[in-house]
Amino acid sequence: MDAPATRSRAERYWLLGFGLAALSGIVILAWLFVNTDPAELRAAAIFVLAAGLAVFGLGSFLFFLISLAIFSSKRYRGNTSRAAQQGLALALIAMVALALQLNRALNEVSLIALAGLLLVGELYLALRR
Repeated sequence: MDAPATRSRAERYWLLGFGLAALSGIVILAWLFVNTDPAELRAAAIFVLAAGLAVFGLGSFLFFLISLAIFSSKRYRGNTSRAAQQGLALALIAMVALALQLNRALNEVSLIALAGLLLVGELYLALRR
């Protein structure tokens, strides 16, 4: 089995940023659950932003790990900026879905539209390069 490749300093900073984003989003969510009233508009807005931050961090890190496991070419394997783009797209979709759910406007049609939007965004990212 191959020895693990050493990461550049920039990649280590990207991965540290993904971890800090996920951790800070989860800590903010935990604080909101304990200390705020869910009916407040400000608490709901902070909840959506913190959930988006947590989804961005976790999603980016998972997309990075998936790229290590699937791809063999250097262009796609371990590409942190691509993982960040995919994590951001996933976080934006999750934030929109959560905001719709908080306003009781989320239904099957909007879920299908959001899934289609995510698919179109991924296709755009794939074909752009």
